[in-house]
Amino acid sequence: MTEHQALQSQLDEALSKVEEQRQEIGDYQRKADDDRSQRNEALMRGEIDRLRLELQKSEDNLSAAELEMEKLTNRNSDLERKVRLIEAAFQTSPTIFMLYSRLRSCKSKQA
Repeated sequence: MTEHQALQSQLDEALSKVEEQRQEIGDYQRKADDDRSQRNEALMRGEIDRLRLELQKSEDNLSAAELEMEKLTNRNSDLERKVRLIEAAFQTSPTIFMLYSRLRSCKSKQA
């Protein structure tokens, strides 16, 4: 019976060690998962920062384009106003129109 008890004790110890090792393996797996998660989180933070910078650059470019468009719109409005003034002058004074036509024809002959 003593030999049986000794074998039973050895078996219990072996089973206990196996269980401890399983727990250690689980701990290592959780730690590895945590490390992977932290690395992935760091990579994602870096990507988020990169995207934020890209978005800011795009917004800056949009602001510059809107400003340029506003300048061109104002310039276009100014030119349209001048054209309307010239057209009105031509309609009210045929002499101005004739002088303008002669001036244009002289310039085209010189070219």
